[in-house]
Amino acid sequence: MTGRQALREDILVSICFGELDGSAASFDRLAEFAAQMDKTFRFWEIILVAAADEVDPFLRLVKLVPNVRLIKVRHGTEFYRRRVIAAAEAIGDVVIVTTVAELARLDVLQMINTVHAEASVVVGRMQTVPLLDRMIATPLVALGRWAGFNLGIRDMQTVGFPRTLLNQLLAHPAKELALRFLPSDVGLPQLYQTALKAPPPLRSFQNLERRIGLAQKLLVNLAPRLLQVVTLISSLTALMSMFFGLYVIGVWLVLPTVAPGWLTLSSMLSVTGFMLGCTTSALCLGMLFLISRAAQDDFSDVSGEVNRVDLFGMVAAELNVEVVTDAAGKVPAP
Repeated sequence: MTGRQALREDILVSICFGELDGSAASFDRLAEFAAQMDKTFRFWEIILVAAADEVDPFLRLVKLVPNVRLIKVRHGTEFYRRRVIAAAEAIGDVVIVTTVAELARLDVLQMINTVHAEASVVVGRMQTVPLLDRMIATPLVALGRWAGFNLGIRDMQTVGFPRTLLNQLLAHPAKELALRFLPSDVGLPQLYQTALKAPPPLRSFQNLERRIGLAQKLLVNLAPRLLQVVTLISSLTALMSMFFGLYVIGVWLVLPTVAPGWLTLSSMLSVTGFMLGCTTSALCLGMLFLISRAAQDDFSDVSGEVNRVDLFGMVAAELNVEVVTDAAGKVPAP
């Protein structure tokens, strides 16, 4: 049996990187990982996302490493948005969203097998977290769980998805957060894979900027829950104002005399509270309706793609298909 025959052929694997620095060390690590993939799976691809004005350093990588797709996006596209774009462009049965820094700390090949075998989302998890990082992350975890996401202090950025579950998360209104932390109201199966070794503490400005952006997204996604709370309070205010108005009417009918001005002032307070409660409740319900009917994402920030993937060529001979080309090596139009 040849080495090629021993490759796993029953799944197509997509490895997605939302961001990659142009350093030689990162390129070497990615090339080493691509060699591991090539020795294990027959059908696989690596997806990189880079700004359209910063793709030149990555073109060399596309030429050297097989099965690499380079997705060009607009300048300024933030990190978590790039992760979503990479996952949306993936065509694999198993999709791994990761970073180059975590490739050495996780057994990604084992994660791929677990995702496919268990049909579950697999999240990388650190062995330990430094005390300072734990203190910084605790408020963020509390905020995220209040917003409806399963945040964990030890969760890493590497997550593996089966195709079916990934499609569900890409349809989520907050897909940037859903691909980083699973929504608690969706009920998707989730497993964890512990890192091989503890990562060093990351306290760079870039990491701090990402955490601030993540906190901002969590605050924005708190809006529906806050609107529900405001709707409940407004409805209770309107109900209490109505009962107070009935009380004022009862006092006016039963008692022969009341303090001067009390009847007029109390009536105005009850009517004002009732109207404000009803108006606020209606506005909140309308905003909740608009949020639930939000438009689907059209991924308009993708500007192009450079790739070196030929999955058809891998099986053309076995399918007994002959590709006819012209003198320039191009397939003529039908």
